[in-house]
Amino acid sequence: MKTNFVPRWLDLFSKTVLYLPVLGLFTQFLGSDYLKQYAADVFINIIESFGAGLINIMVNAIFGTA
Repeated sequence: MKTNFVPRWLDLFSKTVLYLPVLGLFTQFLGSDYLKQYAADVFINIIESFGAGLINIMVNAIFGTA
């Protein structure tokens, strides 16, 4: 037999109050300059890798080396 000593509304309220600091840290992390710099570095690396791959394909196509 299950006994529920904590009302449902109190359980939801306490969980909400406990998760608010975590939500604040997450929103600060999303707005931080470190995350923006990291995302820019990842984006630049992807573009450089894609460009190097295209250049490799074109050089192989021009000179016929495979």
